[in-house]
Parts: sequence; structure tokens; C-alpha cells
Amino acid sequence: MGRPALALEAFKNFIAIRDSVHSIEKTKEFTRMEMTSDFETKQIEDSLKHAQQRATDSLRHAQEKKVTDLELQKQKAISIGSVVGIGLALVLVFFVYRNYRQQKTANVRINTEKQRADEQRDRAERSEQFKQQFLANMSHEIRTPMNAVSGMTDLLLDKNPRPDQTNYLHVISRSSDLLLHLINDILDLSKIEAGKLELESMDFSLADTIRQVKETLSVRSDEKGLQLLTAISDDIGDVLIGDPFRLTQILINLGGNAVKFTDRGSVAIDVKKLSEEGDTISLQFSITDTGIGIPPDKLNTIFESFTQVNSSDTRRYGGTGLGLSISRQLVELQGGSISVQSDEGRGTTFSFNITFKKGSAQGLQVRTANERRIDGSSLNGLRILLADDNENNRLVANDALRLKADVVIDEAVNGEQAIQLLRQNDYDVILMDVQMPVMDGLEATRYIRNEMPAPKNSIPIIALTASMLRNDLDKCLGAGMNTFVPKPFKTWQLIAAIADLTGRNTTTQAAVTTGAALSAPQQATDLTYLRDFCEQEEDRIKKYISIYFKAIPLFEENVQKALQAGNAEEVASLMHLFRPKWMMMGMAQSAELGRRIEALCKEPANENRINEYTTLLLAFNRQSVTELEALV
Repeated sequence: MGRPALALEAFKNFIAIRDSVHSIEKTKEFTRMEMTSDFETKQIEDSLKHAQQRATDSLRHAQEKKVTDLELQKQKAISIGSVVGIGLALVLVFFVYRNYRQQKTANVRINTEKQRADEQRDRAERSEQFKQQFLANMSHEIRTPMNAVSGMTDLLLDKNPRPDQTNYLHVISRSSDLLLHLINDILDLSKIEAGKLELESMDFSLADTIRQVKETLSVRSDEKGLQLLTAISDDIGDVLIGDPFRLTQILINLGGNAVKFTDRGSVAIDVKKLSEEGDTISLQFSITDTGIGIPPDKLNTIFESFTQVNSSDTRRYGGTGLGLSISRQLVELQGGSISVQSDEGRGTTFSFNITFKKGSAQGLQVRTANERRIDGSSLNGLRILLADDNENNRLVANDALRLKADVVIDEAVNGEQAIQLLRQNDYDVILMDVQMPVMDGLEATRYIRNEMPAPKNSIPIIALTASMLRNDLDKCLGAGMNTFVPKPFKTWQLIAAIADLTGRNTTTQAAVTTGAALSAPQQATDLTYLRDFCEQEEDRIKKYISIYFKAIPLFEENVQKALQAGNAEEVASLMHLFRPKWMMMGMAQSAELGRRIEALCKEPANENRINEYTTLLLAFNRQSVTELEALV
């Protein structure tokens, strides 16, 4: 049993017992033979005693051995149990260790994948930032000189040029519009990909839209000797509700392609009714040409970005390869679909369908009247600070405004100079370019808002920006600018923005014309402008409403103090500074009341009327707070 020492001892005991037994047998034999010998008898007796003693000892040893064997078996059982327990423990440790290693390996793999995903996300974000920065820079670099080209062309056209000069100017104007169209294609694609493109919803004339498209395309089609045909089914009502600008963009993209790739024959734009249900109507627009056509193997990829049918098309025909991609996405944004059929060498037909709501002639008249209401004379008397580092842009803005209004304009070539002029003079509004040397428009605006004393820290500021990317526009608003006008701008756009922020809006001037009109309106606020300004983002809308709420108590307190002190100049200043907030909240009557109070404060003996109008104005404010609280 693996115990050699005990075995040897037991073997010796066995030999002793065996010898004892043999000795006893011999003693008996001698005893029988020599009964008479006492000495031998005594010896035998002693031997027997010794044998008995040895037997007793042997028995005792045997019993001890048995006990020892039991202990050995018990110890063996214990040893076996210990070994089994240790084995099980080792197995358990093995599985625990294996699971630990597997978990550690899995964690390392997960961390590696997470790190890789983070790196890919960072690269994607950096790539998107680079893309946005590139688009912003490209937009600025192209739009800035285009603003001068387009603006000066419009100014020359307003000065009754000779007929031959008019033709040249129209060519320049169309060329600048084409360049603007190309940059807008790229920016629109970026907006669509980012999900930031918003669609308008307004009454518009379908016939006018098709006519404008035809007029735009006719210049190029006439040059090529092509027939340009348009047709609208008689069963389609003229006034629809939708986005006429995006519809025009789609038609010009598709029609422009048709003219571009057609050397002889015709291009036709047809509009047909697909279905009509309730207040909606589904229309199909088809643009058919007799041009070079599209190979069958290219039809499936024709709507992809930067795609041309042939690599030589870019050199021969020009273009970015974005028009069809943008057209498809604009159609799909409006819930429609687009398709193409082509016979190579014989012509192509692009068709798309869009569902519109039916509009009303009255709604169209209201919108048209609002667009035509812009009157530069409403700005008469304003003093304007213009900050722009580009001399041509300053010239365009100067002449555009002075041709339409009697205004005073001071110029600055950077933000630092603009701040210096603002310290020295009082202005009604600032036109602030965004990208300027020394101090840019964003930094200058933040300084004015945070460092300049009241009331100069609240002067309305309009961003003149060549970038129309959402991120850049948000930076303008975040810096404290009130609104923006894109470059290149039309004169009416600039006049409208200035009129809205300074309370010179011609519609608001008519809102309060007599004493009878001075009564609390049924609705003091109209958040249409604010919602459009914030692109329907509720968080931003609530942010501006919150700013308005915080400004109201201080405004009312300061007005009451100024009235009690008889300080008409202070009342006028408060009205002037608060007017942009009323305009932002769509409070046309309040803005007009503020303008009238400001005017009265500059005339003698108007204290009673000032108090009357101010009391009514404060009532309008309280009504606006009630209305806005119900919304938020």
C-alpha cells in the first residue's frame, strides 16, 4: 500500500510468530520424550510462557496493524477526497480563468472596435467639418465677387441704359445668375444630405411658374434655334399651394439639360393632371427633347451625384453633374417620384409627379401684394453703418439703398473700425459683413452685445453673408445678429430686412393710422416670422420667446420711470431699441405704436398722446405675454 516501513515491521512479526509456533511444536515433542527431566520441563514452561507472551504481542501487533490499516484506509479515503476536491477546484479555477480570459479578450476586442468606431466617427466628423468649411469658403469666395457683378448690373439697368447696353447688361446678369445657380446646386446638395433643406408652402400661380421657366430657358434655346414649347392641361386650376421656387429649380434643371443636349428640334414642357381628391391634386410634369438621348446602360445611374453620361460631356457641355441628382431629391422631398425614358440618338423624356394642395386667387393676391409692398422710401431718415472689407460690395449696398431711400450711410472696412464709429455716432441699424480682416463680423457683434453700453448694445445688426450653410447662419444668430441677407442680394431683400428690424415695414405703417385703430388686437402676436426664422425648430422658438419674457419687465419699468421723469428722449430710445423684439414676436401693431411714440417724443407738446399710446402699448405687451405663455 505504499508503506514499506510498516510492511517490513509486519513481516518481521510474521517471522517471529512462525518461529514461535515451530518452537512450541518441538518443545511438546521433547516434553513427551523427556517427562522426567524437570529442567527441561521448566524450560518448556518458560518457552511456553515466552511463546504465549510473543503470541500475545503478535496478537496485539496484529490488532494494532488492523487499526493502522483502518487509519490508512481512512487517510487514503481522505486523501482521495482531497485529491478529488483539489481536482474539482482546479477544474473550477480552470473554467473561471478561461471565462476570465475569454471575457478579457472580448473586452479587448470590444474596446478595440469601440476605439476604431470612435476613430471612424472622429474622421467622419472632421471630414464633415472640412466639407462644411470648404463649402463655406467656396460660397464666400464666389458669392462676394458675384455680389458686385450682380449688384452693379442691376444698378446700371435701373439707370435707363441704351438698348445695346441693356442687351450686354442682361447677358452679364444671366451669366452671374448661372454662376449662382451652380453654387446653389452644391449648397443645396449639402443641405439635402444633412436633412436641413426646408420646403416653402405658399399660394403660387402654376402658369406664372411655367412662364418664368420658359423665359429663363428661352435665351439658350433661341441661341441654338430650338423650339421651346409649354402646355398645361385645361382641367388644372392655376393657383396651387406648395414651393414654387423648388418646382422652378427642378424644371430649370431638367429643361436646361434638355436644351443643353439638344442641337436641333424642340424641347417641350407638359403638365397634366393625374388625379384629384378633395383639396389636393396630383400633377405630372414631362420634359421631352429631341436630343442625343441616353444609352440604356446609363439610365440606372443618371440620377447619381456628379454623374455625366460621358466623361467628355463636362468639357463639351459644362455643368457639375448635380442637376439630376438634386432634382430627384427635391421631387422625393415633396412626396413625388421621377423617371426617365430615352431612345439614344432620338431624344429623352424626364417625368415627375408631385401632389399639391389647391390654392385660392385671394391667397395669391395677398402674397403678391406683400412682395410688392417693399418701398425704399420707408427707410427715409435712417442712419446706417455698413461694415464690409470689399469695396465693390460697399459700393453696391450704398448705391442700392441711396437710389431707393434718403438715408445716411457710414462705412467701415472691418469690425474694429465699425465699433469705433458706433462709439462716436448713433445708428438705426448695422449692416455687418461676416468675414473681415482685423476683427470679423461675429467678433464685432459679440463685442457690441456684451461690452457696449445701452442703448448701443441693442442696435439691430443684419449679417451680410456669402455663406448660406445652416452652421454659418447659426453662428451669426448665436453671436447676436438679428437676421441675415445673403450675397449676392437683391435691393428689395436688403430694404425688406432693414424695414422689418427698424419698424419701417410698410404694412405695419398702415396698421395704426387713426385713433380708432388704437385698440387691443384680437391677436397681439403672430409667430409666423419667428417660426420661419427658427426653421420650425421648437427649442429655438422657445429660446427667443424666453428672451422676450425676460426683457418685458425691465422695459416696462424703464418706460414708466422715463414717463414719470418727463424724459421723452429716453422713452424714444427705449421704443427704438425694443422694436426688433416686437417684430421678432410678430407684434406688428406694437412695433408701429413704438415707432409712432418715438416720433412723437421728438416733437413738442405731445405728452398726453405719448402717455395714451404708451398705455396702450403696455397693454399690447401684457396681451402678448398671455398669448405666448399659452404656447410654451
